[in-house]
Amino acid sequence: MRVTVLNVQSWKLSGSISPHLGNLSFLRELNLSVNELSGQIPPQLGYLKKLEILELGNNSLSGVIPSSLFNCTNLTYFSLSNNHLGGEIPMEVGSLSRLQTLHLLGNHLTGQIPPRLGNLSSLGFLGVADNHLHGSIPDSLGHLLKIRTLAVGQNNLSGTVPLSVFNLSTLTN
Repeated sequence: MRVTVLNVQSWKLSGSISPHLGNLSFLRELNLSVNELSGQIPPQLGYLKKLEILELGNNSLSGVIPSSLFNCTNLTYFSLSNNHLGGEIPMEVGSLSRLQTLHLLGNHLTGQIPPRLGNLSSLGFLGVADNHLHGSIPDSLGHLLKIRTLAVGQNNLSGTVPLSVFNLSTLTN
């Protein structure tokens, strides 16, 4: 039997995420959200090459976002919102060409918004609000022609919103 979906959302799970989940090579959806998970995200999750949905939001995860997660190039939905993750948003996120939703809201992320996010032509939702990001909003976000929601508030951003963002006809929020 090949496990393709593991959804244990709101099961009140505690402890750390097992690195052995990286052995579930046929997994297409991993949803561990709304639990009491803590510790770091195991880099072994990057072995899940068929993964399309990764939902780890609303836990107490800490540490940095492992760059190995961006080896999961089939991801369309990626959520790490409302955890205690720090460090910068890895620029490898720009290689997830199928990504439609990116939720990184409500963490302790620092650094700048990676300009490579503008390469994600399928992105409809980008949420990096409520972090500790600084710098300006990259002009490249104006290339997100399918974007409907762009949530960047509650950071330490400076400068003006690029004119290219105002030209996005699909932007509703």
